[in-house]
Amino acid sequence: MQKKVRIILLAVMLFIMILAIGLAIGLQFLHVKKEMVAGVRYSLIFLALALAVVFVVIDWLLKKRVLNGLHQLIRDMENIAKGNLDVFSCVRGNTEFEQLSRGINSMVKSITRTSGMLSRVFEMMDAQFAVFEYNDDSKRVTTTDRLGMMLGISSSELGPMIQDKALFQTRLAWIIKNPIPGEEDVYQIDTKGHVRYIRINIATEDGSTFGMVADVTEDMKQKQAIIRERDYDALTQIRNRRSFERDVKKLLSGRNLAECAMIMIDLDKFKGINDTYGHAFGDEYLQRAAAFIERFCERNCIVARRSGDEFYLLVYGCKSKDEIRQMAGAYYDMLAKEPIDFPDGSKKSIGMSMGIAWYVPGLKDFDAFLACADDALYEAKEGGRNTFGEKEFQFAT
Repeated sequence: MQKKVRIILLAVMLFIMILAIGLAIGLQFLHVKKEMVAGVRYSLIFLALALAVVFVVIDWLLKKRVLNGLHQLIRDMENIAKGNLDVFSCVRGNTEFEQLSRGINSMVKSITRTSGMLSRVFEMMDAQFAVFEYNDDSKRVTTTDRLGMMLGISSSELGPMIQDKALFQTRLAWIIKNPIPGEEDVYQIDTKGHVRYIRINIATEDGSTFGMVADVTEDMKQKQAIIRERDYDALTQIRNRRSFERDVKKLLSGRNLAECAMIMIDLDKFKGINDTYGHAFGDEYLQRAAAFIERFCERNCIVARRSGDEFYLLVYGCKSKDEIRQMAGAYYDMLAKEPIDFPDGSKKSIGMSMGIAWYVPGLKDFDAFLACADDALYEAKEGGRNTFGEKEFQFAT
């Protein structure tokens, strides 16, 4: 605006100067008296100087009374649009601008008050959720009070993140990079050893991003309890037969298992131990045995209790049969080195026999694979117990 006014005034001055020169030349050609020509010339020069003074005064007044205040109001509005609600607009020297400043401040107070009221409403409702918002043109993040607690971020960390959305986006991306398997938009938060689960829903529209964070810890715990009750044996806390069968069938129908074996395990002389020392120790014996069996293989291994004193496991992804045989040998060594206490004060190793059925490519039949491991287990027991037998799976002809 100021630039346009300057251009107009300069154009008027230039026009008057050209007019003065033209009149002076024209009067000379018309043979007008020199005194009259000089008078006209001086009058035009005075008019040009007067206009120059008017130009400077108008430019100064325009800048001081209008443009400076207008620029300040524009800067204030830009800061507010970026999410900076700490702005206090104060433009003086112009009644209209002062009124506009008061209106801007009133608007900011209303936004801040509304945000605070929403936070208090959430707290009064004991609502386990928080919200955040930012947009492309803003550097600041707008949040409700619970956000830091919900995301496991301390107030000292959250402060800079609210002021700089880039920091907030980096932290948010780190949180959501590992969702809970099988769950949509659910993530685990570990705060000083206290595990919680949160659901984060994010929506972006027209350059604005809105997010809601909800605490779903209780729902997840209930769901996990239901899954554990469904899939795990109550006594030994390892998988049950149904869970084992489901997951092994999925593996058999899917990818290449490399070298793989189904291993049946039966505890030696368990009935005598149960009868001699009672069912309470018998249950403890089963629990201790299950804990040992879980240590058979560190990876690519599914362990389950079949029934009674029978267990089974699937080992897959190995390089060779010898690798699995070495695991079995090391396992028996571990059992021998770690005897358990019996009620009569004695220490004895847990005895168990194994049947190893070797996988062949193309095998899809879970029951046939299991029957082969049963046959190998029978041969191991016939051979003297506390050892393992092997059997190559053969397709029926």
